[in-house]
Amino acid sequence: MYALALDSGNNIYVTGGTFSSYDAGGVGFPVTDSANQGYLMGSQDAFVTKIGTNNKILYSSYLGGEEDDCGLGIAVTSTTEGIKTFVTGYSLNLPDALIPFPLVGAELNGQGWYDAFLTVFNSNMGIEGSTMMGGANDDVGCSVSTNASGTQWWIAGVTYSADFPTVDDVATAGVTANNNFSIGGTGTTDGFIARFVREWRMAPPSATSVVATNTATTPNSTVNPNSGTPLLVQLGQPVTATVQFKDPVVTASTSGIPKPMYLTYQVTDVDGKLYTRDSIALSKGDNSTTFGIPLPVLKVDTLLTLTVSFVNETQSVQMLLTVPQLQDLTFLTDNSGDPVVFTGSSVTGTIVLDRPTVVDTVVTLKSDTTNLNVPAKVVVKKGASTATVKFKANNVTKDMIATVTATLGDTSQTRSILLLSTRKLSITFNPAKVKGGISTVVTVSIGDPIPAGWTQGLMVLLTPTTNPALLPNLPANVVIPAGAGQVTYTAQTTVTTVTTKSATITGDLFGKKGSGILKITP
Repeated sequence: MYALALDSGNNIYVTGGTFSSYDAGGVGFPVTDSANQGYLMGSQDAFVTKIGTNNKILYSSYLGGEEDDCGLGIAVTSTTEGIKTFVTGYSLNLPDALIPFPLVGAELNGQGWYDAFLTVFNSNMGIEGSTMMGGANDDVGCSVSTNASGTQWWIAGVTYSADFPTVDDVATAGVTANNNFSIGGTGTTDGFIARFVREWRMAPPSATSVVATNTATTPNSTVNPNSGTPLLVQLGQPVTATVQFKDPVVTASTSGIPKPMYLTYQVTDVDGKLYTRDSIALSKGDNSTTFGIPLPVLKVDTLLTLTVSFVNETQSVQMLLTVPQLQDLTFLTDNSGDPVVFTGSSVTGTIVLDRPTVVDTVVTLKSDTTNLNVPAKVVVKKGASTATVKFKANNVTKDMIATVTATLGDTSQTRSILLLSTRKLSITFNPAKVKGGISTVVTVSIGDPIPAGWTQGLMVLLTPTTNPALLPNLPANVVIPAGAGQVTYTAQTTVTTVTTKSATITGDLFGKKGSGILKITP
């Protein structure tokens, strides 16, 4: 803790810096439910805590971005709008920070490595205004003071910046800079004093509504924050938010040059986890602003809340982010549903999702063997729920079982494919010549045994190609069991009274064909 102040009711306000994360069990830094920031964003964040006369914590919140922040000065005063709290300190404010220091009605970023900040809280401890100031080097706000009405406030600090803003060179809005000055010598470090004046010429515009538009499916539809119906958004789908204002935006000016105002927005889940936060610049006269919302990449359906803040008002809308799930991976072959492929040939796989996609959706693929060529990914096109892909077997010198895995988000489907080396299908009869009416044993062979791990066996289709009447009970197919290379069955023949005839059977094993001829005598 670095500074404290008292309000008219003798409540204590303190600020400082903390490295402690919040712990709901009471071990970590204390944060109240009303906090503007409920989680530690960087390695160190500033904090603001209000303590009642009974030593009970009335309000406590972190204040900062994803880098180091610390509060060094605090002041409190009563105004016609209620009690106002003013905090200053420093923030490691990097321009490319994903979670920047919270700015409201102010510059988007400072200039240097560390910059001074000034944040103004309203009577409900909501952030009314927040800005940064500084030059190209480090700048630190050490203390803050305000007049009785809360319409002017001063911060004093230390600067290492030769280009620290002086006179009318500080750009703010909503909290307007005026009559700022810096006095220093030629050393590496100078002190500074900056005076800020609240702009009272016109009441600040307020956000009256926030609507989110699902541009990919219903470009003309909007969701009102009071409708109670979340906007349905699928992973990867663009979302646009529109904020409207009661009155045209009024901007501050410095030496006659307009300076932008800023609104801030954030996306959180039901547990308060922050995924996105950013600021949007507004120009003088704007009645509304529209901007894209970058949504997080999640693995499960998640209810998100978009909250937009402008000056001292906020609006929110809920969005249900849905994530397609991988439902199945199936295979098609020439003559059955069994995923079997010979070396040099291909088998077709089908990716099946649990719903049609609203954007192109990428499913990743991999195989556990290089003998089966598998593309790294397959794209399920917008509006579809399936996609097909070919897998090719190469250089298979010995039968093997390949495993293919398809993955989308946190769902995966794994299927096995039997890869067969070059085989010759043969059909023989024993005896090969019988008298009509006598049975014979038919052997369907594929040579080497099927790998024992392939529990489905292999189906061979059978077709009579000459004199089918001589083999009246020919089965449509036979199955060679796992671990075997052939299968036998007994075929009954019919009587022929004229002359010796031939009956031919043709087998088909996934495109591999073989035939056998049986002689039947009178």
